[in-house]
Amino acid sequence: MLNNVPHTIEGDDLLVEGMGQDGVPGGGTVPHHMDHRIAMSFPHMGMASQQPVTVDDVTMIATSFPEYEGLMRDLGAVLE
Repeated sequence: MLNNVPHTIEGDDLLVEGMGQDGVPGGGTVPHHMDHRIAMSFPHMGMASQQPVTVDDVTMIATSFPEYEGLMRDLGAVLE
C-alpha cells in the first residue's frame, strides 16, 4: 500500500483501487521523483481521499501546465 491506498503497478501503469463513496484513505506524502505526471495526478486522488495527500514538490507543474493550479483550486483543491 502506498500512503494507505491499495494499488498495483502493471508495466508503466499505476492502478489505484477506489473504495466507493468513502473514497480512499489517503494521508501521507508522495515523492514526485521529478515527474510532473506524478505531481499532477496525486492531488486529484487527494480530493477524493479521506485524509489529505501531499506531493513533496509541485513547482515543475507550471512548466508543462501553467493553468493547473488555478483549475485545481476552482475544483476545490487546497494547494499550499
